[in-house]
Amino acid sequence: MAKIDKILTGFAKSNVGQKFYKNMISGKNEKLVNTALPIVEASVASAMAITATAINPKIEKEQKQSLMIQSGLRWGISVFLAGSIAKGFNNFADNVVKQLNPELIPQAKKVADGLKVGIPMINTVLISRFLTPVFLIPVSSKIRD
Repeated sequence: MAKIDKILTGFAKSNVGQKFYKNMISGKNEKLVNTALPIVEASVASAMAITATAINPKIEKEQKQSLMIQSGLRWGISVFLAGSIAKGFNNFADNVVKQLNPELIPQAKKVADGLKVGIPMINTVLISRFLTPVFLIPVSSKIRD
């Protein structure tokens, strides 16, 4: 873990890292950061789950197939649902802020920006880690059979 920490710290301190972070926090990349990064995280986690299941010798072959199908389905459904919901929420938050009077609610833009960061993360985690596994366990077993 210390090596990864040193690598990331070195990247963050480098000129390339500074330019990357500056570019990512600029307003033009807001939608990428808010919607794409949670989906990328869910995709990487699902790929790792499928790989770990495939190479684990302690899991029986029948269970492996079921778990791998479940992880693949979970990835597809969660990416589709989480991406759609995050995109819809971002548009909704922008529309609400446009309709508010900035004199009466001066912090509305900041609150909406905070929600646009937090809601997609919570949304992705709830869908990919809770809702889809609960519904897909019986489905993946039927597909396996």
